[in-house]
Amino acid sequence: KYEKLLTGKSALLERFSNQRDRHSFFLFIGFGLNDSHIMNSDMKSKLMVKGCPAVILTKCINHNIKEYMESCENLWTVYSADNGSGTNIYNCKYDNILRLECNYWEADKFCKKFLGG
Repeated sequence: KYEKLLTGKSALLERFSNQRDRHSFFLFIGFGLNDSHIMNSDMKSKLMVKGCPAVILTKCINHNIKEYMESCENLWTVYSADNGSGTNIYNCKYDNILRLECNYWEADKFCKKFLGG
């Protein structure tokens, strides 16, 4: 990721911007929402203002993820349960966190169960 960014930074970011603008649903896998060149005002607007649906699939949540979790009604966060076994699924529109036995926060298990492959 870093080498590609160094060698073709502007082309890569332009390609990302074009794709971001074309789409209205996002799936973030293992991404902590820490990269300011990706989580810029355009992406924040899509998630927070326009309410584009999104899923964050991650082992651990951090401060940035928590901020989005509380601010985006159409954001679903799928992450490891506190004990490391099982999955928590959170959306700010609901009072409770859904807890599941399987580690669906792992990309292969999530894809197999929810995306059919």
